[in-house]
Amino acid sequence: MVGLQLLQDFAPAGQGWRGKVFVPDLNRTLTGSARTIDANHIEAKGCLIGSILCKSQVWTRLTQGES
Repeated sequence: MVGLQLLQDFAPAGQGWRGKVFVPDLNRTLTGSARTIDANHIEAKGCLIGSILCKSQVWTRLTQGES
């Protein structure tokens, strides 16, 4: 999945962003959102239908030297 674009067409909305999220497990692009938790974490969320049947992940920023 290295190099795969998961978040697309995001624009500011309220306290976070809204756009499209590609979910590799489903091989589908869904309506999604993202929000900043703190300086090193964001939560990305994709939903099949409105705010129903959603899945989210918290992503952590890598520090220099981590991979």
